Amino acid sequence: MYILLIIALIIALYIRTVDYNYVIDDHVQRQDYPIPPTEAVSPQFYDTKPTKKYRAFVIGMHCVNTIVIYLLWGWVPALLFAVHPMSIWSTAWITGNYYGTTTFFMLIAYYILHQFPNFIGGLVSAGIFTAALYSTFDSISMPFLHLLCFNPWGLLWFLPLAFFLRGKKFKGGLQSRLTILEGKHIYSKYFPFNRISVMTKVVAWYISNTIVPMNVYFFDAYLEHVRDYKSDWDEAHSFDRRFWESLIVCVVTFVLGYTISPVGIVWFFLAVGLHSQFNLLGQSLAQRYIYVGLPGMCIVVGTFLAPHPLIAVFIAGFLACKTHIALPSWKNQEELLKNEVLENPYRGESFATLAQYYISKKKLSEYPRWMINKISSDIRKSVEIEPRSWTNRMNYTAFLMMIGKIDEGLIETDKTLELLDAVKGQREDPIRVQLLDQKMRFENIREDMKRKFELEDRKEKKDVRSGNKKVDGNNQKT
Repeated sequence: MYILLIIALIIALYIRTVDYNYVIDDHVQRQDYPIPPTEAVSPQFYDTKPTKKYRAFVIGMHCVNTIVIYLLWGWVPALLFAVHPMSIWSTAWITGNYYGTTTFFMLIAYYILHQFPNFIGGLVSAGIFTAALYSTFDSISMPFLHLLCFNPWGLLWFLPLAFFLRGKKFKGGLQSRLTILEGKHIYSKYFPFNRISVMTKVVAWYISNTIVPMNVYFFDAYLEHVRDYKSDWDEAHSFDRRFWESLIVCVVTFVLGYTISPVGIVWFFLAVGLHSQFNLLGQSLAQRYIYVGLPGMCIVVGTFLAPHPLIAVFIAGFLACKTHIALPSWKNQEELLKNEVLENPYRGESFATLAQYYISKKKLSEYPRWMINKISSDIRKSVEIEPRSWTNRMNYTAFLMMIGKIDEGLIETDKTLELLDAVKGQREDPIRVQLLDQKMRFENIREDMKRKFELEDRKEKKDVRSGNKKVDGNNQKT
């Protein structure tokens, strides 16, 4: 009876998403993950939407994951997982279904191992875990769950993991990422001691966003530029006050969680801890990665709240309200980007991306004057918030060219080149070539305008002289 009510609640929350459009990254095919391709997409793509059947499949996947949690740990953990705002990433976002699929395979594998704690059960569950490995990279740390909580038959999961780590997909992807990072301050063949600091801060960030999910957004400004600036990298790896605060959060959460549900807390820490590895994944902080670890935290909190059903229902109601409020942001690309600006007013890229969306959508001349002013304001704000960002300033220079501010565009192009060279060096990078070409176009336009003004000035002076002669001739006649 409880599970039917929970499934009905999921459907009530997410039924409106069947009419939602594609949004950011939905065009990306991730067969070569962890390095997805960067192909461009037409702005018109975001005016389309997946089929209602596929939307129903995505919602159904979340329902199945909830059912498995219910069968294993009861209705309270299942209810918390069902309505948690971090479930939006796998249910309202088409690309996020990758995380839902991974979680599905891991839950099914664990369920079989739980029901059949023997060699056959371990072997079958290991086969299903193999599917999780090849769905996304996020399950790579999960065999250690059985090592830390010691389930001897679960150790069979290390067999498919060993094949995966030796496979072309993983080794090729990792080598490609290390090649990109080589020569940068972020690159390291070994595990430096101060890596512990940033790992602790990252895990604490995931804990806070899971236990207290106040906002839902794609990108976080914290640690966003560690790959670009060594000063940010050094600060992230320092044993500062934030490290000690994060360490307290991690230790308290793990110790309390372990006393309640060892499996749940280890599941969560293994899933989110994976994303503290920059060389491995290249990106650390993103709420979308929480979904795979979310069952673990819901198991811990749900087990603790099980003797107090009224409190559990009250907390679930709060989470459901947060989900209900956040969902309209996924209606289309414009609403999603506007939500990024609203939730991240201190992140310059949020303003730049929204302005870029409007610019690519249609010509500036087709917008009313107030809209052009808004686009201009957003782009300027992105540069003011993050003056070190060469990407924001490059967008700004392109906009200046569109509106014909040539002299200012030349100044900003030079500033962009300085910022780009500080990050990438003065090698022949395609973006640097593009900026130099843009600078040349600015200079050519300025020269053309200068010649045009000179010609108009000569013509005006010539007309004045011919007019004076005509007046003198008339005077002589008179």
